[in-house]
Amino acid sequence: MMKLRTIFIGALAAFFLIVWVNIVFAASTGAIDCTVAPATGTSEAPWSDDAWEDADASSCTDNAAPNDVSLNTWDSGDQTYVLYHSGFGFAVSGTITGVTVDLNTWGSVPTAVIDLCQLLSDTGVRGGTNLCSAAPVTIDSIANTNVETIGSTSELWGNALTDTWVNDADFGIAIGIVSGTNNANVFIDYVQMTIEYTSGGVASRRRMIMQ
Repeated sequence: MMKLRTIFIGALAAFFLIVWVNIVFAASTGAIDCTVAPATGTSEAPWSDDAWEDADASSCTDNAAPNDVSLNTWDSGDQTYVLYHSGFGFAVSGTITGVTVDLNTWGSVPTAVIDLCQLLSDTGVRGGTNLCSAAPVTIDSIANTNVETIGSTSELWGNALTDTWVNDADFGIAIGIVSGTNNANVFIDYVQMTIEYTSGGVASRRRMIMQ
């Protein structure tokens, strides 16, 4: 009788079991805008032929006046100054798993290519992999509507990114563009960045186990 009672109590207790588990949540910041400083760009060889002309276009926000290089001196093989985009204002907590950058950019003819797209450190210095070096991104000539996407939800750009790093005001991306024809024009209206990350925590889960 005692043995049967023990088995019955054990089976009854097994109906209700509280399981404590680590749950990892995947999250995304969504697209975040930035600022440009200086808006004319920075001369860094080989991106040192032409400055960006609209010094008042210091915001990366959509519908602001676009940064542009539209002088007739931007000829085939000429490269723009480097535009440093930072100040995204991220506030994430967890493990960074990927970075995606969207550029609303277009040219007068589809021959200009982005040959520099590189993330910035938490001190504003270019570092990691220039994703546009081995695979330059050709810019479309459709004004105002063309968006080039660089990176992915699993691309870390050759960096050991941390949440502290991407949250820093100096973190961002550097962009440089080379012309494929004479007397070309190029425009950047906005730059947005999305951070993919996971955050872990302890949670309780109740479930019924039938035996």
